[in-house]
Amino acid sequence: MTASTPTNPASRAALAVRQRRLELGLTQESLAEAAGVSPATVRKLESGTQAHYRDRTCTRLAQALGWGPGALDDLRRGGTTAPRPQPASPAASTAGDDAELAAFSGKVARLSNEQRALLMAYLDGLTDAGSS
Repeated sequence: MTASTPTNPASRAALAVRQRRLELGLTQESLAEAAGVSPATVRKLESGTQAHYRDRTCTRLAQALGWGPGALDDLRRGGTTAPRPQPASPAASTAGDDAELAAFSGKVARLSNEQRALLMAYLDGLTDAGSS
């Protein structure tokens, strides 16, 4: 580890989240909205002042940042490598910029299974309508 890399897991997680948020061009508020958490949660995470978060909170934040499930948990528990973004599917890469996609993904993640099924049926209908 270099001298500039934090040794405390909470500090490493804070730095990784902040760096990824900035890469995506998100504000703390827009990341919070995309993840379905409060802006205060994002501020506390990025400052390293809160040690414990619910698994659901970490999963939502990781998704909004484009990381795989468990990536943020791994960092908080002592992992030493910043998570790599999940590769986007070819369809997702044409859906818009990263910030809009992260916000949309966070909103979809908060839907109930029934709401998600309705959304997917609607989107499938749009795709079918475009091919006729």
